[in-house]
Amino acid sequence: MLALLAPLLRPGVHLMRRWRLAVKLTVVNAVSLTVVFGLAAFGAYQQFTQWRTTHQEITGVKQVNALMSLAHALQVQRLDTELASHSGQVPTIRPDLTVALSQSDQLLMQTGDDVLKKSWQTNLAELKRVSTATRGQLPDAYTQQIHAIRRLILTAGERSTLLLDPEPGPLFLILIALDRYLPWAESVAQLHSTTQSTEPDQQASALTAIQAQAMDIDHGLQDIEGLLAALSRGGEQPPAGWRAIQAQVEAYAKNRLSQAALNQSAPAQATAQECLQLLSSTKALEDLMLNRLEDLLRHRAQTQLHTIVAYGVAAVFTFVILTYLMTVLYIAIHGALRAMGHVIEAVAQGDLAHTRDVQGHDEFAAMGKQLRHMTDNLARMVSHIRSNAALLAMDSSFTDLALTITGATALTGNAVVDGKYDLKYT
Repeated sequence: MLALLAPLLRPGVHLMRRWRLAVKLTVVNAVSLTVVFGLAAFGAYQQFTQWRTTHQEITGVKQVNALMSLAHALQVQRLDTELASHSGQVPTIRPDLTVALSQSDQLLMQTGDDVLKKSWQTNLAELKRVSTATRGQLPDAYTQQIHAIRRLILTAGERSTLLLDPEPGPLFLILIALDRYLPWAESVAQLHSTTQSTEPDQQASALTAIQAQAMDIDHGLQDIEGLLAALSRGGEQPPAGWRAIQAQVEAYAKNRLSQAALNQSAPAQATAQECLQLLSSTKALEDLMLNRLEDLLRHRAQTQLHTIVAYGVAAVFTFVILTYLMTVLYIAIHGALRAMGHVIEAVAQGDLAHTRDVQGHDEFAAMGKQLRHMTDNLARMVSHIRSNAALLAMDSSFTDLALTITGATALTGNAVVDGKYDLKYT
């Protein structure tokens, strides 16, 4: 295996052999930190992008809420206009319509999206005319502007990526609030307009129109009910007042349909008040859903910010840990190598008594023990050699002495034989 990888490993091994230990560890630490910081930066950037998208969605929720308030104010103003036309009075402009128009204009003109801003400016002039005119205003003009507001709501949802939200909880709330709720509430309001504008000679066609509108209301209820069931399966609770509003709307549609079938008509003021209460209830429920949606998005944005901070903390923690480990590793290896180097240098100079212990239980400590064992063996060998040399030296001295004595004895014996010594005994 190593033979196959040898061409790849050879340049690295060559560098490692040329670099000092500190350089090696620094390079390893730098490469590791580069990978860690790169991954952390990528993850943080992804979270930041999602956080920015979430804040864009929160802005979209505020825009939708303002437009829904404007649509509700137009529906109420249309009721007042219808009542005034039946009684022959001049309708008055409600203050909440002016306030809703001003708030919508402020929010939509502050947006950085040119498409949404252009769409709003296209409808703004007609909205201002409808919102300020008190004479000669037909209910159909309000209806047209409510449909235009619905298109603006869908545009705001698209441009703010609300309609592209991937999570099931916010997604179903978005579909209800942006796409289903206003047409359904408008069907309820239109049912009142149809029942009140019916002429005696148009009862048959009016009954057909009322039946169609009642069917639209029922289909809208079923559609919203299905989305709320999906919302429940996704882990979110449906809005608290939905069941009560559903029962009120069903009863209201049933009463209008039965009255039309029996060719009966209720007082305009009473039916208008009933319709106004329904519209107020539906608007309150819409506000509840939009507030819940904004809370979900704010919680998501907070979680994304925490994730970004976690990436940063993890990167810093990794930097500290890796730097610490590389530092202590350098100290441990360098200390072991320096201790063994001192021993080897002392042995090279002939000092076999010099020892340095390498602390620990790793390979360097084992090598230090083996080096000490080697010096101990060398010391014993040298000591044994010196002992043997001393013995040999002693043997050599005795041999020289014996030879001297032997030579002297021989000389003395020769002298006696030759008569050179006079031996006297006493």
